[in-house]
Amino acid sequence: MRDPFKYTRILAVIAACSLAACAADVDGVDDGIGQESQALAASSTGQGIMVNMTSIGTLALVTNQIWHFNQTAAATYFTNGWDGNAPTYSCSGNACNGNLCGVPAAPAAPAADPSKVWNPGGSAVADKSRCTFLDGGTLTLTDAYAQSAQASVSCTVLGRSKSATYTFHYAYVVAPDPALATVAPFTAWDLVSETGDGSTAHVDVTGFIAGESVLSKANLPRKYSFSLLDGTTDPLTGLPVSRVKNLMVSIDGAAAVPATSTYVQNAPGALPGDPGALDFAYATNAGSNGNLALLADGDARTILNTDSFSGNQNGGADGTALAGATVDPVGADLGVGDHTVVLTGTVKDNAALANIDFSVSQIVHIVAPGCGQ
Repeated sequence: MRDPFKYTRILAVIAACSLAACAADVDGVDDGIGQESQALAASSTGQGIMVNMTSIGTLALVTNQIWHFNQTAAATYFTNGWDGNAPTYSCSGNACNGNLCGVPAAPAAPAADPSKVWNPGGSAVADKSRCTFLDGGTLTLTDAYAQSAQASVSCTVLGRSKSATYTFHYAYVVAPDPALATVAPFTAWDLVSETGDGSTAHVDVTGFIAGESVLSKANLPRKYSFSLLDGTTDPLTGLPVSRVKNLMVSIDGAAAVPATSTYVQNAPGALPGDPGALDFAYATNAGSNGNLALLADGDARTILNTDSFSGNQNGGADGTALAGATVDPVGADLGVGDHTVVLTGTVKDNAALANIDFSVSQIVHIVAPGCGQ
């Protein structure tokens, strides 16, 4: 006799398989598909790109001489620190109203931020004083900024838990050191060359590119890599092919010119200080995709050596997990003024993540004596 419920039972089995993501066959034996689906669902990936243009900074033209402004030396002519006044504070939490748990003691003032005195972008006090250092005179520029530190408290009020986090705000001042404020001409300037006719300065645009990829899954919370190879070999050179592509340099909006890069990696087994060792600080600044919460900034080697995967320590056995690309110099002769240099390119897809296009820029200052007048 024909079973009138046969097709109902088959449909029920199909529906159950769909709802359970086919974690097991209808006969109750797991065929692995469900485990694979769950593993894929549980894994997460992220990719970030760092592009640092080598700081060209500020150049000066003096007759047939070219001088380079030394921000590090200039910074020593300024003081930078907490102004000594008691910090103000703000509060978050259910104990803030009436300071129910009391106000905690203020933490120590954070360390001063050196980038407020000098930085590669040339926007800090030392670089803004470049003309005074060039021409000689009295340093006058100052800056003010804030730093913060937190402290938390908790208590029980009428049987209920209360807590609050207090953020203490400290005021900082950057100012010329009174004992060093008067400077002679060419203070903190280094002579670079004595060639040319003095109308232009030769500038080489270079940089460093790194890519960070990270995999996270149940049995491997973090696996990082800074590999930049695409797995192929150049048929002409026999060298491995980098994923850094389509580099172009444009200056002041002019037509971009092609640039090349040289792949570099940690020598197999090389530790810091060893011949062939590659070390760099990483910070995503030129693009990212995937799960951005997985990306980490910091010393690249330390990131590899402290993640969940031991096979990538110090770049792995072959060194390829600790790698980067140096942008080969692109030369230009620039006259007095501020010039915008733009570097664009692509870091190709890595492990099924999308290609990342990037564009970074830097200002090059070319000055001449009398620029402060």
